[in-house]
Amino acid sequence: MITDPVHEKEPTVREFKAYPDHVDLNGDAYKLLERGDGMRLEGTYRREGFQQLSSGGQKGITFTRDGQFVDEGAFAAALVQVRKPVGSGEDFDDGRPGSGAYRIANYTLELKFSDGRTKRTCIFLEPGVSKVNVRQFILNTYKFIRVQ
Repeated sequence: MITDPVHEKEPTVREFKAYPDHVDLNGDAYKLLERGDGMRLEGTYRREGFQQLSSGGQKGITFTRDGQFVDEGAFAAALVQVRKPVGSGEDFDDGRPGSGAYRIANYTLELKFSDGRTKRTCIFLEPGVSKVNVRQFILNTYKFIRVQ
Protein backbone atom coordinates (compact mmCIF):
# COMPACT_ATOMS: atom_id res chain seq x y z
CA MET A 1 0.00 0.00 0.00
CA ILE A 2 1.49 3.34 -1.00
CA THR A 3 0.08 6.15 1.10
CA ASP A 4 1.74 9.14 -0.61
CA PRO A 5 3.78 8.32 -3.73
CA VAL A 6 5.15 11.89 -4.01
CA HIS A 7 6.75 12.05 -0.56
CA GLU A 8 7.09 8.40 0.42
CA LYS A 9 9.14 6.38 -2.04
CA GLU A 10 8.91 3.16 -0.07
CA PRO A 11 5.45 1.57 0.16
CA THR A 12 3.91 0.91 3.54
CA VAL A 13 3.29 -2.81 3.77
CA ARG A 14 0.55 -4.13 6.02
CA GLU A 15 -0.08 -7.81 6.43
CA PHE A 16 -3.67 -8.99 6.55
CA LYS A 17 -5.47 -12.29 6.63
CA ALA A 18 -9.01 -12.85 5.39
CA TYR A 19 -11.31 -15.27 7.20
CA PRO A 20 -14.94 -16.15 6.47
CA ASP A 21 -16.24 -13.88 9.25
CA HIS A 22 -13.52 -11.20 9.60
CA VAL A 23 -10.23 -9.74 8.39
CA ASP A 24 -7.13 -9.38 10.57
CA LEU A 25 -5.00 -6.32 9.79
CA ASN A 26 -1.85 -5.81 11.86
CA GLY A 27 -3.37 -7.80 14.73
CA ASP A 28 -6.73 -5.96 14.70
CA ALA A 29 -9.89 -7.85 13.74
CA TYR A 30 -12.45 -6.20 11.47
CA LYS A 31 -15.90 -7.74 11.05
CA LEU A 32 -18.33 -7.02 8.26
CA LEU A 33 -21.26 -5.10 9.70
CA GLU A 34 -24.81 -6.26 9.05
CA ARG A 35 -26.66 -4.72 6.13
CA GLY A 36 -30.03 -3.26 6.85
CA ASP A 37 -31.45 -4.16 3.42
CA GLY A 38 -35.23 -4.08 3.53
CA MET A 39 -35.25 -3.42 7.27
CA ARG A 40 -38.32 -1.65 8.60
CA LEU A 41 -37.84 0.48 11.68
CA GLU A 42 -40.48 1.45 14.21
CA GLY A 43 -40.24 3.98 17.00
CA THR A 44 -38.26 7.08 17.88
CA TYR A 45 -34.47 6.86 17.85
CA ARG A 46 -31.98 9.32 19.33
CA ARG A 47 -28.21 9.40 19.42
CA GLU A 48 -26.77 7.37 22.29
CA GLY A 49 -26.06 9.66 25.25
CA PHE A 50 -28.39 12.32 23.82
CA GLN A 51 -29.26 13.52 27.33
CA GLN A 52 -25.71 14.88 27.74
CA LEU A 53 -25.42 16.36 24.24
CA SER A 54 -26.18 19.90 23.14
CA SER A 55 -29.65 20.48 21.71
CA GLY A 56 -28.49 19.60 18.16
CA GLY A 57 -27.27 16.20 19.31
CA GLN A 58 -30.62 15.46 20.93
CA LYS A 59 -32.54 15.56 17.64
CA GLY A 60 -34.02 12.22 16.69
CA ILE A 61 -36.06 10.52 14.04
CA THR A 62 -39.28 8.52 14.23
CA PHE A 63 -39.97 5.65 11.85
CA THR A 64 -43.14 3.69 11.13
CA ARG A 65 -43.23 0.16 9.74
CA ASP A 66 -45.11 1.35 6.66
CA GLY A 67 -41.98 3.18 5.47
CA GLN A 68 -42.66 6.69 6.75
CA PHE A 69 -40.51 8.93 8.95
CA VAL A 70 -40.64 12.20 10.88
CA ASP A 71 -37.18 13.73 11.22
CA GLU A 72 -36.25 16.28 13.90
CA GLY A 73 -32.73 16.67 12.44
CA ALA A 74 -31.12 13.27 13.07
CA PHE A 75 -28.54 13.71 10.29
CA ALA A 76 -27.24 16.83 12.06
CA ALA A 77 -27.11 14.86 15.33
CA ALA A 78 -25.09 12.17 13.51
CA LEU A 79 -22.72 14.83 12.13
CA VAL A 80 -23.45 13.81 8.54
CA GLN A 81 -21.45 15.84 6.06
CA VAL A 82 -22.98 16.94 2.78
CA ARG A 83 -21.26 18.11 -0.35
CA LYS A 84 -21.64 21.70 -1.39
CA PRO A 85 -21.44 22.84 -5.02
CA VAL A 86 -18.19 21.94 -6.81
CA GLY A 87 -15.16 23.62 -5.27
CA SER A 88 -16.99 24.62 -2.07
CA GLY A 89 -16.03 21.61 0.05
CA GLU A 90 -18.36 20.01 2.56
CA ASP A 91 -20.46 21.12 5.48
CA PHE A 92 -22.55 19.40 8.13
CA ASP A 93 -26.20 18.60 7.52
CA ASP A 94 -28.47 21.58 8.25
CA GLY A 95 -30.75 19.53 10.52
CA ARG A 96 -33.88 20.96 8.91
CA PRO A 97 -36.81 18.81 10.07
CA GLY A 98 -39.39 17.19 7.85
CA SER A 99 -41.23 14.00 7.03
CA GLY A 100 -41.68 11.59 4.17
CA ALA A 101 -40.75 8.06 3.12
CA TYR A 102 -37.59 6.11 3.90
CA ARG A 103 -35.75 3.18 2.36
CA ILE A 104 -32.80 1.12 3.58
CA ALA A 105 -30.55 -0.73 1.10
CA ASN A 106 -26.83 -1.38 0.64
CA TYR A 107 -25.84 0.17 3.99
CA THR A 108 -27.68 3.36 3.02
CA LEU A 109 -30.60 5.10 4.70
CA GLU A 110 -32.43 7.26 2.18
CA LEU A 111 -34.94 9.86 3.35
CA LYS A 112 -37.28 11.25 0.69
CA PHE A 113 -38.90 14.31 2.22
CA SER A 114 -42.40 15.36 1.20
CA ASP A 115 -40.97 18.78 0.18
CA GLY A 116 -38.74 17.15 -2.47
CA ARG A 117 -35.47 16.93 -0.55
CA THR A 118 -33.56 13.64 -0.48
CA LYS A 119 -30.90 12.82 2.10
CA ARG A 120 -28.69 9.76 2.36
CA THR A 121 -26.15 8.44 4.85
CA CYS A 122 -24.77 5.08 5.92
CA ILE A 123 -26.71 2.88 8.31
CA PHE A 124 -25.74 -0.51 9.65
CA LEU A 125 -26.26 -2.95 12.47
CA GLU A 126 -23.68 -4.51 14.74
CA PRO A 127 -22.86 -8.16 13.85
CA GLY A 128 -25.54 -10.62 14.91
CA VAL A 129 -28.20 -8.02 15.71
CA SER A 130 -31.72 -8.89 14.57
CA LYS A 131 -33.40 -6.87 11.82
CA VAL A 132 -36.73 -7.44 13.57
CA ASN A 133 -37.72 -5.13 16.42
CA VAL A 134 -34.52 -3.09 15.99
CA ARG A 135 -33.50 -1.43 19.24
CA GLN A 136 -30.37 0.31 17.92
CA PHE A 137 -28.47 1.02 14.73
CA ILE A 138 -25.46 3.03 13.67
CA LEU A 139 -26.07 6.14 11.58
CA ASN A 140 -22.94 7.58 10.00
CA THR A 141 -20.61 6.64 12.90
CA TYR A 142 -22.97 7.20 15.84
CA LYS A 143 -25.18 4.69 17.63
CA PHE A 144 -28.87 5.58 17.75
CA ILE A 145 -31.09 3.89 20.31
CA ARG A 146 -34.86 3.47 20.39
CA VAL A 147 -36.31 5.70 23.11
CA GLN A 148 -40.03 5.15 22.35
